[in-house]
Amino acid sequence: MMISARRRALETPEILLSVFQRLEVNDLNELARVCKAWSPMAVGTKWRTSKIRLSRVLVHLAPFNAVRSRIDITKEKWDRFQNEYAKKVTELDIDVSLATASRSVVEKLIQAYGGPLFPMLRKLRIDPTFPLDREDWWTPMAGLVACPTLGSVEIAQGTSDYEDMDGIIQAITGMAPHINDVSIYTLVYCPTYAAFSEVTQLAVNGYFDHEAWMACASLPKLKSLTILEAPDIRYYDHKVRWKQTYTVTFAALARLRIYDEDEGREARFIVSIIRNAAMPLLQTIGLHCTADVDMALIRRYLARGSPLLHEINLNNKEEKGPIEIVDVEGEEDESGDDSSEDADSEDDGSEDEDKVDDDSGSD
Repeated sequence: MMISARRRALETPEILLSVFQRLEVNDLNELARVCKAWSPMAVGTKWRTSKIRLSRVLVHLAPFNAVRSRIDITKEKWDRFQNEYAKKVTELDIDVSLATASRSVVEKLIQAYGGPLFPMLRKLRIDPTFPLDREDWWTPMAGLVACPTLGSVEIAQGTSDYEDMDGIIQAITGMAPHINDVSIYTLVYCPTYAAFSEVTQLAVNGYFDHEAWMACASLPKLKSLTILEAPDIRYYDHKVRWKQTYTVTFAALARLRIYDEDEGREARFIVSIIRNAAMPLLQTIGLHCTADVDMALIRRYLARGSPLLHEINLNNKEEKGPIEIVDVEGEEDESGDDSSEDADSEDDGSEDEDKVDDDSGSD
């Protein structure tokens, strides 16, 4: 009886689909081979839910040696490739760029027979094993696969000290203007986040300074911002202190998360950016850091700039409920504290400069 019930359950399409969606690609391939009844659903699930590598798709169009030799690919073969493979790809990984000759052939096929290359693509992940500074590789590759249906982009860092991140972003957004979910890992500089004008969720891992903070604020539809493990948080950029940066307004931000493990720096960073930010729609904020944070000071700034805030999570300790609005202007010590802090920081800076001068003189 139990075996019969299990068999009937596996014959139910909804249950079968739920099981298949939890399997790895190799398991789905095996199911497609061993059971004719399961094959259509297994193959369809593989294409819809699995991340597919670019090279594994294009090999069905022509072997790489044939592509390099510019073999004649007929319209019939192109259409078969589109129907059997390309149109089924919804998530795509690019880890190795095509050779220039191969990419040129694919570009000519798209121009001759119509594109885009992956018309149903929803999510693109660029995770290079080679440096991103090869401008002749990665920027054209991004434009080659991007399409209007693309809604999610993840760009990891290459292995070089310089990245052509801006070129990649411009190539993607030029073909996919409606991207709403972006994750970027960069250790070098602030990319042109403003190009993602429709983004609602943004995760930044790596380099982050006041320029990046203001660039994020320029995104009119941004609802969720996550700053991950920033190892290179900067307090100075072109001699501008965080405490003296212009006040920025996040028009739509409802959720802010900051994760940083560099003890002693992130507390200043968090206080500085919150002090100089107006987030009128912010509802939840999470601060995950190693150093002690002056929560009383943060609450004062949040009450002033985020009247809808009702949840604070500090190192996984939740505080829920409306944030008490403090009469910030009436705080007797605020201006005094700020000026003294500025004076202290300037004194510290001058002392450091004196030390540097002394050292250089001694050399």
